[in-house]
Amino acid sequence: MLKAPQPQNATDTINTLSSRLTSATLLEDKRAAILGLRSFAKGFPASVASGSLRDLITCLRDHGAGLGKDGEGDVDTVRSVLETLLMLFNPDPDSPEASEDIALWLADEFSQRQDNITILLDLLEVPDYYARMYSIQLLTAISSARPERTQQCILSAPLGTARLVGVLDDGREAIRDAVLLLLVDLTSVSQTDLQKLIAFEDVFLRIFKLMESEGGIAEGAIVIQDSLSLLANLIRHSSSNQSLFRETGCLPRLHEAVRQAGKWDEEENDFSRSNREKNVWGLLAVIRLFLEQGELGTKTNQEAFWKTGITQSILDLSFNLSATIPIRSSALRTCADLITSNPPLQESFASLLVFTGPEGQSLTNGAAKARSAGRAYVIEALLVLLLGPLATDQVDLRLSASILVKAYCLGHQRIRHHFLQRAIAGFVDGEDESTNVLSTLMASPHGTAQTDPLRVVLAADILSQLLVDDEEAKAMIQAVSEGNADKGEDVVTAVQILAGHLTFSLQNDADPRVSIAYLTLLITAFFESQHMINDCLAEGSSLLGALIDTAGKCKDSQVQADETKSLLPGLCAFLLGVIYEFSTKDSPIPRRTLQPLIFNKLGRQRYFEALKQLRQHPFIRDSEITAQEGAMSSPGQVLFHAIFVELFKEEYGRLRRCIDKDPGIEVVSRGQNGVDRDILDDLRSQIASKEEAIQQLEQGSLMLKQTSDQAAADHRKELQSLQVSQRASDAEVERLKRINDSLQRDHEIEVAKLRDDMSHEMERLQHQTRSTTESVKAQHEREMERLKGQHGASLASERSLWEDKIRKASEQGLQEAKKKLDEISADKQKSEGDLVVARQELKNANAELSQIKDSLESQTGKATQATEELKKVRDLLSNLQQVNSKAMARVKSLEEENKRAESRCTDISNERDKIVSSMDELQPRIKDLTDEIDGLKLELETERKGYAELEADLEKAKKAPAPAPEKGKTDDKRIKALETEVEQLKQEAKDQTEEAKKARSELDDMLMVMADIEAKRDEYRERLKRAGEHVSEDEDDDDDGEESEDAEDEGELD
Repeated sequence: MLKAPQPQNATDTINTLSSRLTSATLLEDKRAAILGLRSFAKGFPASVASGSLRDLITCLRDHGAGLGKDGEGDVDTVRSVLETLLMLFNPDPDSPEASEDIALWLADEFSQRQDNITILLDLLEVPDYYARMYSIQLLTAISSARPERTQQCILSAPLGTARLVGVLDDGREAIRDAVLLLLVDLTSVSQTDLQKLIAFEDVFLRIFKLMESEGGIAEGAIVIQDSLSLLANLIRHSSSNQSLFRETGCLPRLHEAVRQAGKWDEEENDFSRSNREKNVWGLLAVIRLFLEQGELGTKTNQEAFWKTGITQSILDLSFNLSATIPIRSSALRTCADLITSNPPLQESFASLLVFTGPEGQSLTNGAAKARSAGRAYVIEALLVLLLGPLATDQVDLRLSASILVKAYCLGHQRIRHHFLQRAIAGFVDGEDESTNVLSTLMASPHGTAQTDPLRVVLAADILSQLLVDDEEAKAMIQAVSEGNADKGEDVVTAVQILAGHLTFSLQNDADPRVSIAYLTLLITAFFESQHMINDCLAEGSSLLGALIDTAGKCKDSQVQADETKSLLPGLCAFLLGVIYEFSTKDSPIPRRTLQPLIFNKLGRQRYFEALKQLRQHPFIRDSEITAQEGAMSSPGQVLFHAIFVELFKEEYGRLRRCIDKDPGIEVVSRGQNGVDRDILDDLRSQIASKEEAIQQLEQGSLMLKQTSDQAAADHRKELQSLQVSQRASDAEVERLKRINDSLQRDHEIEVAKLRDDMSHEMERLQHQTRSTTESVKAQHEREMERLKGQHGASLASERSLWEDKIRKASEQGLQEAKKKLDEISADKQKSEGDLVVARQELKNANAELSQIKDSLESQTGKATQATEELKKVRDLLSNLQQVNSKAMARVKSLEEENKRAESRCTDISNERDKIVSSMDELQPRIKDLTDEIDGLKLELETERKGYAELEADLEKAKKAPAPAPEKGKTDDKRIKALETEVEQLKQEAKDQTEEAKKARSELDDMLMVMADIEAKRDEYRERLKRAGEHVSEDEDDDDDGEESEDAEDEGELD
């Protein structure tokens, strides 16, 4: 019987499929193996991944690359591979192999090679729906596991970001939404380069188009929220992307989105209203990202939003009664960010109008103002929102309005003073407290303060910011009072009224928030303000008792059980410490009384314990964390503004130390150093005695002033006389200038005349030289013809004569040339030296004249200071006269030197003419010698020909047959005679050759001497040209011609 096949388990099947995928060559076999692995991927992800993950990725690269380039890959295979990989990332949660580590391992395998991410990006260009969708989902899964490495791979891939952003234009919503979520995930991790690259792919306009296609802010759903998330990720902490957002024209689209957010439909269903709220909330959050304090482009963004009208639209949204409270609160906070720390916008903000209600009359800080129908100024509307009777569920809205009012006043002292003056004017006029912060605080605490304590808290918060570190504002509050002394009423100052309200709240166990509001206000106002503390202590005995009693309850269990009440002991101790630290010996309750009072009734340890409890309270301890988390209306943020919390934390150590300070040491500055009051009184007495001495000195100073006035009048007269002499000196300087200008003009005219004369003389000499040269040349040719005729007859007789003539002529010419050359060189050097000296002297004379001018100008400047040094001015005047006389003498000497320079120039020109004439005289002699050498050369060639003929005859005679003896003897004698004659002729030819060589060497030496002379002549001409002298072009041409003739002669000699 046949046995049944052994059943396979899942592991064996997976191994079989993995090996088949590895070894398969046919596409159908690979696809079947992939489909089999896909069926096991959900239940056995670890086994499938360990056996075939790399093969699956390889298959994806092979077939996906073909699809991405030329469409030759197999779409079905790629789709199956992508589905299998996605199942591995998302296995069945009930699977025994399911684990979070599998996703990390898969992400590492993909992201460790750039090609794996690149192929997934290539598949985004494939039009197939599933290929795109699965590729995006797979990239999302990899990014979720390894975000930083995935971002780096996308950055490194060619056109990686462009492909991702391009998918946003896909008409299929599922693909578009998936890539939108992928971009959100990629940009949520801080990666500046990736944010910039995505932004440069025109992503902002694509986001707005996507939002418009989804119905905009008013009708859109989750896609709008994802789009806003992507927009927020791109602009967060990126000034370059924010600048790109402004420059690409996105602000009008953003403004349109804000306008859509302001349109609310009362009849829409809860689902639509919820989506609208989320969309508007996200839009306002995006706008606030442009306005983060401390960033580079915040101020530019504020101004751009203001010009576009976004500020007005957001402000209208904040007062839209149809909008929800959270949206209106967020809009108010956004408006606060739009104007914070920007003075021009803060000044313009108060002129904006918002919708409030029907036509009527309104109050701004108590001041009546007409209002148009349905519209009111924004500050007025904000105060109504803050202080008016509103429902208790609007705490966020009122707190946001308070933040906007504080942003309006922050950092702008003129606005703060104006706001405070309007509040004081409204309180003095007795206007309604519902729109006046000061009237709200000055009203009795047992009235509306008990029913609506938040009004007092917010009013105290605003007034505290107006008073902090502003002595002028504190003086304005201190000047406010109630009661008419003329009518016999008690006059009570505003500080005393506020202190009385605090005493009432503490003694009658009122709402703790009211007591906290008054405590924070008085602490901020009293800090480093001795005048306000003295004003308070004038009627402050009851206040001190209430503060000490409340601070002593720091260990009361009932007080500690209440989160808000537990703040009161620490705040009372804080205020006690501030009063003692900044009080003085002259205070209504002096420091020497305050310290025993605190020690005896409260105790040192309870004081420290109360401060410690306040420091450790969550509202103070966690204030920075709460602000970073963005809690809108946490109790700590409502009760304590950031300025107060910062003040307490900074001065906590000082407050602990101040209670132990000697009462005699008072604080007189912002520092922590003090001064002994007894020493201060001694110093004041010394100041009084000094003031008496000062009065006596002032009387003596008056007498000295009269004397100095008289001296000044005398000095003024002397100064006038000095100015007259100075004007005379100026006139003399002008005369010297005119003389110098005339001398320079005459010198230039004379130089021009000399140049013209020299050019004419040079032309005449050149013409004469050419004619002389031509006549000499013709005579030389006639002489050569004659010599040639006589050469045959008298060669032997004339040879020695010509040799003597050549030698003597060469020696004589060489000596004369050397002598003349030495004379020319000496004369030339002397002339050049004289010319340089003359020019230097002329230059020095001009420099000295300019120095004289500068000296005169400096003396003129010094003369203006004669009001302070009269004696020095007189000495200066005498020196100026001496310098003037020296200048006159120097000018005369310069005139004489100028004349001598002109005469030297004339002599130099004459010497130059002599040199040129001597050079012209030497030139024909050199040519004659050259011609004679040429003749000798011809004669030597003729003799060489005769010598050659004799040698030929001799060779013939030697080759002839031997004659008879007698005849042979005769022939031998004849041969010997001929040989002797030949030897003599050879010797003579050799001697003539040597003599010719000597003559030629002598001629070469003369030519070298002439070349040196011509080089020096050219150099001399260049110097004359640089000196401004004129050298005609004909002379240069003649020189060039002579040089060419010399070159031809040398060639003939060779």
